[in-house]
Amino acid sequence: MKVRKKPVVVEAIKFDPSKPWNEQGVIAVGTLNEPMIATLEGQMLVRPGDWIITGVQGEKYPCKPDIFAATYDLLICCRCKHEDEDHHDEGPCGAEDCTCAGYVDL
Repeated sequence: MKVRKKPVVVEAIKFDPSKPWNEQGVIAVGTLNEPMIATLEGQMLVRPGDWIITGVQGEKYPCKPDIFAATYDLLICCRCKHEDEDHHDEGPCGAEDCTCAGYVDL
């Protein structure tokens, strides 16, 4: 049986070791102070350029850049064309007649 994954919108950030790790969901572990994230499968190493994805139930997992590019499309707010929707108090779009759920392909 073939199946298709349901399209869902998830949060993702690109890991940047020059920015505060804790703001990216990263913890330092071990004697080498390596960047790790807590996943459902345990702690996983994150490298610069990896994407940290937050799933539909709040779980986090790392994703290599090539897999991310093949699997995900970047979205922007349909109202203001910004990639980061956190600037909206009323949600991503706010327009009552919007049919795009607030996001469009970048």
